[in-house]
Amino acid sequence: MFIRVHSWLNPVTPPLSLEISPLLARNMDVLRRRFPALAQRLDAFPGKDHVRILRAQDGSVAYGVEQNGRVIPVTDVREPTRRMQAQLDQMSRQLTDFTRPVLFVGLYPGNELIAIFDQCEKVSTPHCPQPITVCVDSTVCLQGFLQTWDVANILESPRVRFVWHEDIPELIGALREHPEIPHVFTLVSGAGDRTLNTILPPLAALIQEREAETRRLQEENNAYYNGLDDVQLAQLISGQGGRKPRLMMPTASWSTFIQHSTRDTCAAFDALGWETRLLRMEAMMTPYYLVSQLHEFKPDVFLFIDHLRYEAEEVYPRNMMYVAWVQDEMANIHCLQAGQKLQEYAQAGKRDLVIGHTERLDSVFGYPKERLTPMIIPADPRVFYPITLSNLDRNKYGCEIAFMSNCGLSSERAVDEKIAPVVESLGISRATVQSIHDRLWTLYRAGAVFSEREAFLAEMMKFPEFEASYNTNNEAASPAGESRQDALLRIFLWGFNDTIYRHVALEWLDELGLDLHLYGHGWEQHPRFSKYARGILTHGPELNIAYQAAHLNLHLNITYGMHQRLWEIMAAGAQPLLRYPRPKPNEPPASVMREFAEVLLEGKDFSQLPESSQEVINDYVFTIAYGMAQLDAKEPKPNQEPLETRVMARLEEIVMNRPAWLIPDFEKYAFHDKATMTERLEFLLQKTNGKEF
Repeated sequence: MFIRVHSWLNPVTPPLSLEISPLLARNMDVLRRRFPALAQRLDAFPGKDHVRILRAQDGSVAYGVEQNGRVIPVTDVREPTRRMQAQLDQMSRQLTDFTRPVLFVGLYPGNELIAIFDQCEKVSTPHCPQPITVCVDSTVCLQGFLQTWDVANILESPRVRFVWHEDIPELIGALREHPEIPHVFTLVSGAGDRTLNTILPPLAALIQEREAETRRLQEENNAYYNGLDDVQLAQLISGQGGRKPRLMMPTASWSTFIQHSTRDTCAAFDALGWETRLLRMEAMMTPYYLVSQLHEFKPDVFLFIDHLRYEAEEVYPRNMMYVAWVQDEMANIHCLQAGQKLQEYAQAGKRDLVIGHTERLDSVFGYPKERLTPMIIPADPRVFYPITLSNLDRNKYGCEIAFMSNCGLSSERAVDEKIAPVVESLGISRATVQSIHDRLWTLYRAGAVFSEREAFLAEMMKFPEFEASYNTNNEAASPAGESRQDALLRIFLWGFNDTIYRHVALEWLDELGLDLHLYGHGWEQHPRFSKYARGILTHGPELNIAYQAAHLNLHLNITYGMHQRLWEIMAAGAQPLLRYPRPKPNEPPASVMREFAEVLLEGKDFSQLPESSQEVINDYVFTIAYGMAQLDAKEPKPNQEPLETRVMARLEEIVMNRPAWLIPDFEKYAFHDKATMTERLEFLLQKTNGKEF
């Protein structure tokens, strides 16, 4: 997630309103419903009718009280914007990490609150709804704030709460009762020392108390896991330890994908006789909460999606079995630092494994291969299965083509929100970002596809600023240790290329005038596709119904692998329509590779294949083996497994991750370009409405 962090206050500094009564009434109506104690305090404030809104010297807002014909300023009347802007800029990194709660002390004058609130609201991709606590210390400032700006949306927001500064003990009490709620805040304050001396000591005491407790629990956690040797841990995991084996998984409330992945994984382990526990994150997970939960539950396996031990190394017990499940390409995973840390763990005998999308982790980032297990993301057959649809379901979800994806952000907005703000510091101007964007659209509309990193990089290197930045040096470009080259390629590959790959196919469907349903985040704001937006589907029974109510389910995945979405469609008994590359010249026919896949799946002997198929497979195996042997000669590695073993493992990995080699009649559902898509649609839709293309 990348957003601009400079000039926080400029966009939200409004002109003074001459009609404050309707504005105040609207704000007060919400305040009474959500924060009645504060509303009562304002109603009882005898000077509320004497609060005046002033124009500060820098053009912003100040508050004052009229007494005996004079207006006495209560807030800064010279340069409140510069003062607050400096504070926000200094903390921009913390404030744009939306998992970190923010504590506002005072409204001086309050446009800083509006800026931070809007910053989170404007990000269109799924993210944590940043919790904000506003500690009010002045009835004059609160009255002025409500008279000046239309903030009903802030007052209504479930992620914002207003408290009176004298009620801080109640806030501390709630934090003690709910350890899952973060107790560490990013502080934004315009208040004086008197208010801060009331608010901060209890918070500081809670933090110190939690830190001491965290250290104690860490020591006990380490002692517990240090006392388990490999044999004992293996017995516990296999269910021979006198109790059920235990699995713990963190999950984030703002990521539907992470939520249903953890939910379905835990359900599968429960069915196998395990005891499972989900750690739900409403925002950041503090070390105290994580350590206390580990201490209470003592999992035999800790499974975390898209996160590795080294990111919070001191928090996790040294000898706890930590499994990282890689589902996405991320800076914290696809970097040399992560590979080096896992090498250290392996050498120290720590119990760390990485599963999932592990391609390139060993060859590019130095992960120890023996700690990697490739694994596709499965679909839960208890959630996705054929059902009988009701007329209500068909009327609501029925369409010719459905597409379930959170890639609704237009590529034009990606220029401003995801790409330019990040690469400008790496020497690539916004003008170049726009040129790359326009060039990719031109190429894709002409039929090009960049699914291979090497081909995409070659195209990017045609832009002088990109080439200069890419070749300048390869120092770390992020706190996670991601190199500049990896960062640049990832930002443009996933920020633009992946989006355009999908959206150009939607353009083709739009041109054909099909009945299209788009489900997921962002589609309602897309300049072209908003007319097809149908909201967000709950991952579960509703999604299962939508798959089956659509005649075809579009699947657009630039990596072409066995994505979870495709498994879900197939498990639901629905029909997919997917974009897929043309077969490479040196690849065996899909029919032969399907025969080989059956042999692998059923554990049969290779000799059971037809003789003609064996010859084709032998040629393909030789090609793979020859490439590996050349690499061995160029970069010999000690203690490496025999070539034959590695070749067969690689072959199985390739076969099991290729839908074309696993799904019967795959060709009739797959298209390469607009022409082949039209052909497939003509065949697949002719039974429903006889539409001509």
